[in-house]
Formats: sequence, structure tokens, C-alpha cells
Amino acid sequence: MDEAITDPTTTDACTKLGVAGGMILEMAPELGRWLFGKQAEAVVGLVQTALERVTGSNDPSVQATLLSNPVAAAALRMELARITACQADNAAQAQTSMLTLPGNEAASSNAQRGEHVASGAALVSIVVLLTFAIVIVVAFTRPMTAGMEPVLNVLLGTLGAMSTSVVGYWVGSSAGSARKDERLANIAERS
Repeated sequence: MDEAITDPTTTDACTKLGVAGGMILEMAPELGRWLFGKQAEAVVGLVQTALERVTGSNDPSVQATLLSNPVAAAALRMELARITACQADNAAQAQTSMLTLPGNEAASSNAQRGEHVASGAALVSIVVLLTFAIVIVVAFTRPMTAGMEPVLNVLLGTLGAMSTSVVGYWVGSSAGSARKDERLANIAERS
């Protein structure tokens, strides 16, 4: 944290937030990502507005004093969490829109990741089906200790549902959808 204090943008944001700046970083350290980033000016404004709304004052000294009240501090924590969540959501949306732009390098790397996801689906499917088979074999070949029947029932039910999902994925609509997408990609390449 000492390095952050020597950073000019950190000092600038803390100066703008006044005496309450340090308290804010203690209450919501994750907010620092946006207080000292590209959106710093806007986020500092949001935090100042939240401070004024919670304390009813725009004087930094009065705000710091009022924030010693646990109720006011909790209210500010809620406001800071809301600001943090909004900033995280905005950053995620911006990142998603970057990945979906045509011709973007990120889009081509996203397609490469799709190949890894497909092999991951096959691996997960194998693990689920093998685990289900092993649990069934163990259930029918080993004696059960007292009280294990409910646990075994839940385990078998869960694994049975997962196995159904695996079969549905590979045989059902997901497989057909994947084949359709592959055919459309082939058609698009020929055009």
C-alpha cells in the first residue's frame, strides 16, 4: 500500500477525496482499481456524491467525523460496493464488446479457445460417465455401512443427472447445433 501512496494518481485521487480518502480505501479496497485507473475522474465524482449523500455534508472533515458512526460507515460501504459493482460490470461489458468485434485479433483467439473448450467438454464427459460407472459398481459390490444409504442415493442421483446431461449434449440438440455451426462456417469460407 505504501507504493500506491507515492504514485501521483493515487495522491491526486486521495487529495480529491479529502480526509475520507484513506477511510474509503480501507472500506472498499477493490474500488482502488477504478479510483486510480483510466476512469479515475468519474469514479472520484461518484464516490464524492456517495459521501455527500451518506453524510449530508460536502466538507471532508465533517464527512470523516460522521463516518466514525458505524451506521454511516455501513451505508457508505454499501454505496462503495454498488459503485465497484457498476465499474466492474462496465469493464466486463467493454471487454466483451471488444472480443465480439469482427476482424479483431481477440475474436480469432476466441475461436482458438473454442477448440480447447470442445476438448474440455469431451474430457468432462468422460470423467462424469466414468465416475457414475465406478459409483454404481461400488454400490452393488461392496457392503454399505449404516447411514451411508442416503449419501449414496444423493450421489447416484446427482451423477445420474450429470450423465443424462452428458448424453443429451453429445446426442441431443447441442450436437446438432454444433454440426449446424460447422456447416455454416464451411459455407462462409467457400463464399
